[in-house]
Amino acid sequence: MRFHWLLNTLFKRSCLPKARQFDRALKNIEVTQSKILLNMIKSNCGTEFGAKHKFASINSYQDFQNNVPLMSYEDYGPMIDNIMAGTQNVLTCQPIHMLEPTSGSTASTKYIPYTTTLKQEFQKGIMPWLYEMYSNYPKILSGTSYWSITPIYKPESEPSSQVPIGFGNDGSYFNRGQRYCIQKLSPVPFDVCRITDIESFRYITLLFLVKDKHLTFLSIWNPTFLNLLLEPLKYWMPQIIDDIEFGTITPPGQCDDQLMTMINSYHRKDIKRANELRVLNKHGIIYETIWPKLSYISCWADGHAKEYLKDIAKLFPKCQILPKGLIATECFVTFPLSQKGNQHILAINSHFYEFLEYPQGENIKLAHQLEAGKHYTIIVTTSGGLYRYKMDDIVEVIGFYKKAPLLKFLGRSEKVSDWFGEKLNEKHVDQILTHVFELHAIIPEFYMLSPERESDRVGYVLYLQCSQEHNTTDQADIQKCVIEIENQLCSNYHYRYCRELGQLAPLRLFLIDENKMPASATTVYLQACQGHGHKLGDIKPSVLNSHDGWAKKFKGSFVTH
Repeated sequence: MRFHWLLNTLFKRSCLPKARQFDRALKNIEVTQSKILLNMIKSNCGTEFGAKHKFASINSYQDFQNNVPLMSYEDYGPMIDNIMAGTQNVLTCQPIHMLEPTSGSTASTKYIPYTTTLKQEFQKGIMPWLYEMYSNYPKILSGTSYWSITPIYKPESEPSSQVPIGFGNDGSYFNRGQRYCIQKLSPVPFDVCRITDIESFRYITLLFLVKDKHLTFLSIWNPTFLNLLLEPLKYWMPQIIDDIEFGTITPPGQCDDQLMTMINSYHRKDIKRANELRVLNKHGIIYETIWPKLSYISCWADGHAKEYLKDIAKLFPKCQILPKGLIATECFVTFPLSQKGNQHILAINSHFYEFLEYPQGENIKLAHQLEAGKHYTIIVTTSGGLYRYKMDDIVEVIGFYKKAPLLKFLGRSEKVSDWFGEKLNEKHVDQILTHVFELHAIIPEFYMLSPERESDRVGYVLYLQCSQEHNTTDQADIQKCVIEIENQLCSNYHYRYCRELGQLAPLRLFLIDENKMPASATTVYLQACQGHGHKLGDIKPSVLNSHDGWAKKFKGSFVTH
């Protein structure tokens, strides 16, 4: 439709200035990065952090490196508390307009400060990516686009804060004009993200998606999200078709009346589309007939997400997968270049980046000093007030484009397990397990949490071996223990989200039987880690392991509860 083409073209052109800005930044990466750093330092000399770390005397990267140590979120914790209390000029001179939650390490949730300038830094990466994508995949321009809309998650106990704690959708990254275009081009109204009942969210999202036959582009994050979203369509389709014909919405769960009135205002009956779908539905659910123009699906394609791309390919065999870059709550790192086979280029004019060699963790390199074939973890400095902030992401330099590094995301460090975005951190898991073991008087000789495949899903398993003196056979005790651990894990913002969406199966318990083991559980663990390529002297016992398959390595059994 011409209307779609006009809106998409308008949106594409709005991305052009930032795309040109990125191209100019590529001419001298070292100068680009130095300017970003020194501008951030100069802008925040008047902050508490700036005074403590002598920002006024920093005139070079070497000064910055000497004055500011590498930092984790725990180092920022007291400062974030002050920001929540309403204190100004703590990390940035610019006001903090929002705190975005993400999974924590020693705490269940981290709160990342957002300023107007930080949002602009994200846009400097997003806009070149979208302009490049729209230019190289013009079929997107001819129809509608679904940008990931997920239910707003509110924790059961939200901390008191003078600064809003924001929970947005993909639209929050765009300016007002761009949001207008996206909303007009989206089959699903953005208000759907306010539905808290997961089944109702799925139903209403599917209703609006199925109603639209002009869909050309889907943007999601983890591939499993799409699979889980579409799964109920096989038994909801008749009711969805009726709702399309009569202009009604009949979700399976409870929804706020005022919100439903608002969502209903976007929905009009479409008898012609309902009749089309009834004919199509006689032959079963074939997604290509529901959305005949759908050509591209954008999602994560590296790390553990890569394993689930085959499921998308089965559902949409004619669609091309467009891999997403590396984007975190804290920062924007890379975006894909279609002209380089969708390899991911560092967003060199978004933030200031440093790279710590992995796994040695000794030498720090800057963006213009990276070497092809080497692995690094990322350290970032942003206008949100995070300085020399250590990320857990491991990347490999696979080449260069105009001297800018092309980075492949390999996964999280061994301290983080992240298959679907749950971001479990070893420190937080250790705190939970220690607390629950003490609560239930369990004395473990070995314990470890790791993911394990369960039929077509993945869920976490607690592998536990107790001392001979402690009785672990009481089913009531086991049930209480596992339920308590699961409840504590759900205090992690992203873990609970993945559980509610169905991306993760419930926690299970595997009791290790030392009488059936060829050696101690610790020895078996160390030998298995050796098999993964780790040097024996470098292996430390861990309470969290991101690899699956441990049920085949340990001898024992799963305990039902």
